[in-house]
Amino acid sequence: MEVSNILKNSADDMGTTGFDSDFGYGRVNAYQSLLLTHAYSNKSIINTATSSNSQRKIVRDGSGNYHIVFSSGGEIYYRKYTTSWQTPIKISYFNENNSYPSIALGSSNQIMIVWQRKNGSNYDIYFSMSTDNGSTWTSTYRYVLASSVSTSNPYPVITMSIPASRKTVLYSSTSGLSAKTTTTSNPTSGSWTNNIIGATTDFSPSLASCGTSTYNVSAYNGANNHVYYKYQDYNGSWSSSTNLSSMVPGSALNTDPTICGVSTEGSVHVAWTRYTYSNGYPTSPRTYYTKNSTANGTWPFQYWSIGTGDQYRPSISAINSSKVDIIYNNASNYLYKTRYNGSSWSSPTYITSNANSPSISIGSTQSKYLYTSGSSLPWTVQMSSETLSKEYEIVDNEAYYSRSIAFIQPDESFVEYVLHDIKIRKVDKTEQNVKLIPFELSDKSLTIEDAFSVQESELIDLDEKISELIIDFNINSSNFQNVVKNDKNTVSLYVKVEDESGKMLFNSANQIDISQKNENLNRQQIVIPILNLSGKIKIKTNFIGFEVNKGTIVSLGHLYNFPNSENDNGKEELQKTKEEFIPIEYSLSQNFPNPFNPTTKIKYNIPYNSQIGIWIYDIMGKEIKSFNDISNTSGVYELEWNGTNNYGEQVSSGIYLMKFNANSIEGNNKNFSKTLKLMLLK
Repeated sequence: MEVSNILKNSADDMGTTGFDSDFGYGRVNAYQSLLLTHAYSNKSIINTATSSNSQRKIVRDGSGNYHIVFSSGGEIYYRKYTTSWQTPIKISYFNENNSYPSIALGSSNQIMIVWQRKNGSNYDIYFSMSTDNGSTWTSTYRYVLASSVSTSNPYPVITMSIPASRKTVLYSSTSGLSAKTTTTSNPTSGSWTNNIIGATTDFSPSLASCGTSTYNVSAYNGANNHVYYKYQDYNGSWSSSTNLSSMVPGSALNTDPTICGVSTEGSVHVAWTRYTYSNGYPTSPRTYYTKNSTANGTWPFQYWSIGTGDQYRPSISAINSSKVDIIYNNASNYLYKTRYNGSSWSSPTYITSNANSPSISIGSTQSKYLYTSGSSLPWTVQMSSETLSKEYEIVDNEAYYSRSIAFIQPDESFVEYVLHDIKIRKVDKTEQNVKLIPFELSDKSLTIEDAFSVQESELIDLDEKISELIIDFNINSSNFQNVVKNDKNTVSLYVKVEDESGKMLFNSANQIDISQKNENLNRQQIVIPILNLSGKIKIKTNFIGFEVNKGTIVSLGHLYNFPNSENDNGKEELQKTKEEFIPIEYSLSQNFPNPFNPTTKIKYNIPYNSQIGIWIYDIMGKEIKSFNDISNTSGVYELEWNGTNNYGEQVSSGIYLMKFNANSIEGNNKNFSKTLKLMLLK
């Protein structure tokens, strides 16, 4: 049984508490009273109360007040923060079937909220608005915005383009990705127009305004596990879609896009989670980022990876074009932040443990972030004590930085050159690492020569003559013959050394065999003898020597691998070595993928030697599958369910509940239990 149902049944036994004067219908049972009591303390019985599919849960108004929305037990709650928390208000008015709210600022003193409500086998989209900066919410601006839109989660999101006075709501529907728009200042249910702007395979939209440029911008998941981008212009028309994740070479599962615009500049910033595939399954979730200088401009094929370790649920805010913040979770529900300074990303900085589902506000001068905190019921809806302002900086730790340059075809065939490291070996045999300079393409159009001539080092002041250069690289490819004309098997790696004025001091061409077309080549080194060079030098590399087929794009990637980002919290809360990972507490992560077909994986952490029990039930409470009497030593584990029952038969599409129990066998009375909702779609 789900946690919300357990609490509901327990509270119902206490009887009712009186007339529901807020909404005027029925009586408030003890369960509803319990939820409201929790809301007064910013508590929720949902451990993902503050984020879902990149919906914005926190906004900042022009007076510096913060407005949040969160879900708890099938209800939607709003709360305002000035110098302290104001009285919470229940926004939903049909009990126990409401979820996934999104919040945005409207016209003067308007706060807008949308959410989804289960209605039989379908979902309805609801809209509610306050016209006095969140103080009151009346039935005048509370209504069904769209009915029976989908049989799966539509995940509605909302924003407003202030210059165009256009309120926009996006959601997934059985008709395709849908947009509701209005320019009416105080809209009624009949004021909105509806447009289908995407396919039925599009889902999980993220939406933001783009400042003084009048555009609304959106990123969303689409077919073939890619992340797409669209913008809405001043007249309300939508652009064609751009596949953003296709700029990263190789097949992958891309999900959870988060988008923002810079209010004073009109630039657009997008991040998402990207899973690579290992043995046919998605693994190693990482955060990827890209940007565009204008909402309606051509996207440069340039991206950044953010850090190391498993990363989930990113949320992004751009304070200005050189101050972009991302908040995300790791696999153990630790919260991290990182900042982009205009050319590179800072090393991820630990914030806190027992934190889930971050959401960050959008602001031109500063922002705060929201997350669900705690290790047991009820969880706390926590707003950050710090403010991410223009003056705020994260210290950039020394990072292992690589440069990826790739040719990519639309069918995901590619060849990629990754330069990992350049070292100088001096005459005395000592070695010195050479730092690579982060590079931006801006709006520069790429040619083959441009793309493979952009890598260079910082200016190096040699204190001794050098004897060798060591170039550390590897080449990755898939269906190489679809990219390169004439099926050529070699390329040339050019290494150049210049002085500080740009004068050529040394040039070397090195032939590389890339005949293993469908496999990643092992990491390689080229050692280049160089004699009698001293003073200040700069090192550049080119990778040229073949022609590409029509339709090939050139992509530039900035790859970061920060040391100790998984446990760099200064509190020794993790016990981790290269050989093992010992969690400090029990935890159970949401299954992935979800929805799934036909298999899904469930990751759990065990801090003590424990006996594990896992049961899967259908929505009627009938046991479908059991994994009993599992004995685990402390560590991190992953369980796979292939959608079959205890008899090996495939089960039908639908919602399933998984109950997880862990009991320590070390005599310390440490136990853990949690229930998850899984969705199988065929």
